This record gives sequence, C-alpha cells and structure tokens, in this order.
Amino acid sequence: MLVYRNQLLLVDLPSLLRQGANDPTLAMSATPSALPASKLLNASEDAVSEMIEGILLAHNDLVELVPHNVLMRRDYKSTKEDRVALISGGGSGHEPAHAGFIGEGMLTAAVLGGVFASPTAAAVYAAICEVTGPKGCLLIVKNYTGDRLNFGIAAEKAKANGLKVEMIIVGDDVAVNAGAESNGTITGRRGLAGTLFVHKVAGAAAEAGESLAEVYAAAQSVANGVGSMGVALTTCTVPGSTVSTRISPGEMELGLGIHGEPGRARVPLKPVDEIAETIIKQINAVLPLSGKRLAVMINNLGGTPLMELYVAARAVRNYLTTHSGLNAQVERMYVGSFMTSLEMQGLMVTCFVVENPLQIARMDAFTAAPGWPKRTSKKQVVQDLSGDSKVYGFSIESEAYGSNPDPDITERLKRACHVLIENEKRLNDMDGIVGDGDCGLTIKSGAKAILDQADTLPSSNPSSMCAALAEIIQKSMGGSSGAVMNIMLCAARTQLLEDGATWASGFQAAVEAASFYGGAKEGYRTLLDALIPAARTATSGGSSEDVIAAAKEGAEKTATMRPLAGRSSYLSEAQVNGTADPGAVAAALFLESLLQ
Repeated sequence: MLVYRNQLLLVDLPSLLRQGANDPTLAMSATPSALPASKLLNASEDAVSEMIEGILLAHNDLVELVPHNVLMRRDYKSTKEDRVALISGGGSGHEPAHAGFIGEGMLTAAVLGGVFASPTAAAVYAAICEVTGPKGCLLIVKNYTGDRLNFGIAAEKAKANGLKVEMIIVGDDVAVNAGAESNGTITGRRGLAGTLFVHKVAGAAAEAGESLAEVYAAAQSVANGVGSMGVALTTCTVPGSTVSTRISPGEMELGLGIHGEPGRARVPLKPVDEIAETIIKQINAVLPLSGKRLAVMINNLGGTPLMELYVAARAVRNYLTTHSGLNAQVERMYVGSFMTSLEMQGLMVTCFVVENPLQIARMDAFTAAPGWPKRTSKKQVVQDLSGDSKVYGFSIESEAYGSNPDPDITERLKRACHVLIENEKRLNDMDGIVGDGDCGLTIKSGAKAILDQADTLPSSNPSSMCAALAEIIQKSMGGSSGAVMNIMLCAARTQLLEDGATWASGFQAAVEAASFYGGAKEGYRTLLDALIPAARTATSGGSSEDVIAAAKEGAEKTATMRPLAGRSSYLSEAQVNGTADPGAVAAALFLESLLQ
C-alpha cells in the first residue's frame, strides 16, 4: 500500500519551482562531461563487495555476511524464535542506508544490490529464509519498481514455503507522481529518507516482541505520516561514469531523488531560509503539518558539510514553529547522513507527523544500529505484547518435483513457447513505439529456457509445475516482465496448494499478485489488461474459448488506452495511440496457444 492517496502534486508550489519549470535557460537536459569521475576506489565493479568487507571489519561485533550480499545482525539466530524479523535493502551508494541500520532495535538484515540497483529476488529470498522464525518477517521496501518486484517475488516464494511474510511499501517523496501532474500514472511517490523512520518505529515494536500484525501496523502508521523533499547543488556520479554538469554553478535543483535522477526544477540558488520555506510548503501541501507534533530529519545527500546541515535544521525548525499558518511542534530533530546519494551536495528534509506518545517512545527506544544517531538506555523498553504464531512445516524443496510429466500439458506449453519466440520481432517492434524495444527479446529468453527443460517439468502436478517454471523464469528473464511472471507463478503455486484449488483460482491469484506488487490495474495499459478479463472469465466458469476471447479483446483495447503504468507512462497518449501494449499481446498469444 502506498503512503499517500494520489490527491495532490506540487499544488501551490512556490514561484521558485514555477520559475525553474518555465525558464528555458534552466532546462532539465543533462550534459555529461567528458571527464571520468574521480573516485577513491580500486575497480568500479568491485566497489560494493569491497565496501561490504569494510563494513564487516568496522562492525564485526554487530553484523555478519551470508551469501548474496546479505548482511545480518550477528545475534539473529538467538532472536528469530521470539521476534519478528525486519528486512530492508536496495541499491548501494546510499550509505549508511541500508547496512548501517542493522542491529538490535532496528533491522535484522539488509540486502544490498549494486550501485543504485535493486538486489535480486534470490538475495532477498535468501535473507527471508535465514532470519524468519515462527513470528514471521516484515519487508520494508522503498517505492521503486525494481525493489517492489524483486522483494515481491521473494515474498511470494517465501509464503509458498510456509513462512509468514508481510511487505510494506514506503513512498514519502512529495515532489512527484500524484494528482493532476501525475496524469494518472501509478508509479507513485519514490521512497526516500522517510523509510528510516519506518525502520526505527517498526524495529522498536519488533524488539518488544510484538506480533507480525502489530509490527506491520506500527510500520504503516509511520509510512502514512511521512513526507520528504530534497534540494541539491550538484549531481552524483555512479562509479565508472562521467561527471554530469546538469546543475550549473549558482543553480540548485529541487525535488530530486536519491539516484541522481533530475529533480522537478532547476532554479537560481537561494538562501537557506527560502529553501526551507519552499520545501516545507510543499510537504505541507501533501502532508498537512499545521499544529502537528513532528519528528524532523535533515538528511545529508552525501557531500554537504555538517555546518550547512545545522544551518538548514535551524531554518526548517524556525519556519515550522513560527510561521502563522503552521505553528507545528518539533518533538525530535535528527541531523546527519542517513540516506545519501554518493557524493551529491545537497540535503533532504523529512517530516514525520507523530500521532501518539507510543511513536515517540519507539523513536527513543534503544538501538545498537550504528547509523542511528540517538541511543537511549536499554531500560527504555517500549512494551511487550507477545503474539501467537503458527509454524508451517511445508518445504518447497520437499515437493514432488519429480512427478511424471503430463504429455498433453507439456506439448501445449511447448507450443505456446514456440509462438512467443516466433513473435519476437513483432513484439519488439511494438515495444519500440511504446517502450524500450526489447519486449520480444526478453520474452523469447524465458520461452527458450522453458523449452530447454519442458520434457522434464512436473506437468502432472500444477503447484509443482508453477514452482519449477518460476525458478526457470527467475534465472532466464530479466527486467520487469521477468519479475512479474515470477511473482505470478509463485502466487499461483501457493493458491494451488490449497484444498479445492483449481487452475482458474490459481490464475486469479497470480493476476491479483501481479497487480498488487506491480501496482497496475485493468485499464492501465499493461499485460494485465489481457490477463484480468481472462482470469475473470475463467473463475466465472467460462470455456477455454471464452478465456482466449477475453484475453485477445483486452489486449486489443490497450491500443486506445492512456498509458498509466510501466515505461509507456513516460510517453504521451498521442505517442502510443494505435499501438497495443506488447506485454498484453504476448499474454493473449500465450493463453491462446496454451488453451486452444
């Protein structure tokens, strides 16, 4: 669930932003320098692995490493039986996030991807399996497509393995993707430094022994009440890349993310008091702050002197507490480096609206995490609300993968894969208009991998078949398409293990999971426009011919839909009008070949 209802974006944004949007001299185009970035590294490709070695050396009393670049709190084996595990993670380059928030009172584990890249689903799944005990596990995920999909794949696979897993998606960026300016897209607000307040409050709840439902509720209460916005004077540079000159001397960029992506506007540099006013006005436009009790974070984006952070802290607090329209009460102020963006010179302001004393108590509760600045006495335990948990004994590895193939199903699957391969160019050509041109190639890679193993698949056992296909897709299909297919197969498998389950109910579960983790719904111009009506037809008792017809009709309708999700959402309606979504077309082709 995303943090805010899509109601408002940059409404009443001060003239400072409008000037940047309208001034042609401050256009958003980036002109990279020909000079490579200077970095204190060895080889760029070794940066993450060598950083992890350094983390282990510096904090060997707190963390340990398991495969897939997963860091755990060292005592997790002694705590997993009676506490909910908390896992977060994402791309590297944001240190101290995410590894710096591992420890008693915060995260149990952090899964580290490459620089600004989501960790793999396999890495997240390994973390879940390693730390999850009877009380379950909560995944705290920032709202980026790669993170949502890969954490989602791992969550569904873990659930199929009998583990108790919940996932919360945090989107606290008030500068993007909502209201009229979002044009109805479902990308949602990006996850920024507000995620760290979620880590802290949920971590205190988990440390107190609360149930998974209670820890989830504590996390969601924070996610519903955080808003963030950043400003920068320079961009950052990924190791191995050239230096960008997008932001010129004397300019600043407002409303930017943590991956070096452009902000909402570039404008002339202003005094910090004016910058603070601009940011707080925008947060208040989305997350009402008037008269509220707040916890405020002034987060260094990587290259800002502490002196300037403290100056900004003063400006932010003064505006919040003395402006006649706000009169907010700042209960806690955190200043420092929490979620950086390599060497970006800038800062981010996060406001957390505190609703009750328990949230403050959890903010103040002890944590051993080295990245959190305020440590209180261990005597300040929030509360102890133990909850019952059921241990599921099912193991995915124990399922009958060796069951005999069903020749009819095997041949249908082969036929469907061949049809997808034959349509590679058609799908690529369509995707070249509405996306990035590789849809057919991506689908072909998955289809070929399935064909290579088709004769050995356990096609007589539906749940085993889905599990085996999910493993193949995870290893062979990249991009969002592969992630969505993996999620669908894992969700279908879980449903098919239920008593009385049918292929139609498994299909429906798969579609619902794809919608939840990917964020799209019917009418958003994605493959779900073929799959949702097909699943609806199947669950209502329709014949195979009816299901095929529903899928084909849904795919055809995408040609005249507004692009509201996926890569097409970055294009105008005029650019995509007349071309059907290639993912929807591929889904219809697959179902027709499989069911005819």
